[in-house]
Amino acid sequence: CGKNYGILDHYMAFNKLAYYDAVAKLFKETGQEYSFGEKSLNKQRDYKYPHHVDSTTRAKTEEYLAERKLSKETLDYFDVQEDNNCNMVFHFYNEDDVLTLVKYRPSRKLGKTENKTWCQKDADTKQILYNMNKIDVTKPLIITEGEIDSMSVFEAGWQNVVSVPFGSQSLDWIKECYEWLEQFDKIIIWSDNDTPGQKMRREACSRLGTWRCYFVNLPEKIQTKDKTWIETKDANAVLYHFGKEKVMEFINNAEEIPVPNI
Repeated sequence: CGKNYGILDHYMAFNKLAYYDAVAKLFKETGQEYSFGEKSLNKQRDYKYPHHVDSTTRAKTEEYLAERKLSKETLDYFDVQEDNNCNMVFHFYNEDDVLTLVKYRPSRKLGKTENKTWCQKDADTKQILYNMNKIDVTKPLIITEGEIDSMSVFEAGWQNVVSVPFGSQSLDWIKECYEWLEQFDKIIIWSDNDTPGQKMRREACSRLGTWRCYFVNLPEKIQTKDKTWIETKDANAVLYHFGKEKVMEFINNAEEIPVPNI
């Protein structure tokens, strides 16, 4: 199937473990001594950490995301929950597997003037990346613009994917996560196919290093087998209209940042 799948990927997917926990399991099974002193520690005393939202039911969320071609297994992997008002709940864990940010989104198609997302009341917010606690830092990383886009890339078969916390307008996640991002030899930016998304892509690639950054060059429209042209704004649109193989095709054909005058 062309999927790059190792033992840590298996531990994270099959056992639903964070990256630290997967490494710890590998060390334990091979008899290696280890110590992760930072794991699961709320290190910032003045930070109001959010609480985890446990679903009594996830029916509306599962129904809506199934329409977007996302499976229950993917929702479980990303710890997607549902609140009492049938809103989707996205839990952001930092690299030490500490719950640091909680976001909400209605589990339905939104109108143009509706509030798309909001954060948990009475909790602080920090610009960390969604799913960064389950990332293998030795492999290429994909950065998308939204939570559903990152889940779409995962659904297609690429596990090492995160999304930015507050859309294309803010790049504060680069400063917040810079030391963690420095570990990657290759980063692929898959932003939305609109003007703000393209601006985010240019600035992110510049600040993260053009020598290691690639980007998915998504056309405005893609032709189907029956010669119909479909608008494709983001990764989820590609998954929805064209399936997993097309998502992986775009990833595998990610382009290098062009060098001026060469």
